[in-house]
Amino acid sequence: MTPSAAARSAASSNRGAIEAAVRAGLDAYRIFETGSWSHGTAVSVWSDVDYFVSLSHTRPCRSYDDMVRLRRALADRLGTRARSVRVSSPGVRIDWVDGPDTEVIPAHIAGGDDWWIPDPDGDGWIRSSPLKHNEYVDATRDLQPRTKEFIRLVKLWKYRRRVPITSLYLELRAAKYVRANPPLHMIIDAAGFFRQLYSNQLADMNDPSRFDGRRISATHASSRATALERVLKAHVLTELAKENLSSNDTLCEAYLRNFIAYQ
Repeated sequence: MTPSAAARSAASSNRGAIEAAVRAGLDAYRIFETGSWSHGTAVSVWSDVDYFVSLSHTRPCRSYDDMVRLRRALADRLGTRARSVRVSSPGVRIDWVDGPDTEVIPAHIAGGDDWWIPDPDGDGWIRSSPLKHNEYVDATRDLQPRTKEFIRLVKLWKYRRRVPITSLYLELRAAKYVRANPPLHMIIDAAGFFRQLYSNQLADMNDPSRFDGRRISATHASSRATALERVLKAHVLTELAKENLSSNDTLCEAYLRNFIAYQ
């Protein structure tokens, strides 16, 4: 499920092009990788590469202004390497000729490990702590070595079934679940995780990597019904797989395949 060596090589080359473009076209003084590629939970083919570009100018009232400037700087300099470069809040999305899609997000230092990034649901700014999120998942992996494999399984379900739940929510929910339910067993805990996810009805969660009351939402209100329907299907199928784990391995495997690829 992890990205191939070829995909990683292409992503590294594309990062060099991004860095050159933003340093030439903007007052960028730092670019760093965040998200699933940066801490080993990326799913081959499906996961984007994510970068924050730290900007030194005064943060504008409208985050859209920074996204437009960033898109222009990238589009002007990437040339034929990119099929398209477009604003897609909270950043700029690049579809490359070669390599995984990339999201580049304008960011301003907020203090400590916090950054101001565009609000995906508005035209202002929200705080983000990608380094803290990485540390939380890594610390969970130290407690349960297969944590990242479990997170990749959950995210593969999201991508294959086109589930409108954010990757960040799923990743942190899964890590929090693993911490609370040792030891980790992939099939048993897949059933437990989706049972819990459906039981709490995709409620907003406190950011488990911080202690400041920050909340993380699962999905937009307009997508909640669809997301819950797909969580319920996953819950039913993983429970059936668990029930047949010891008595009928063939049936257990069939339910797991259907969990990822149900119609």
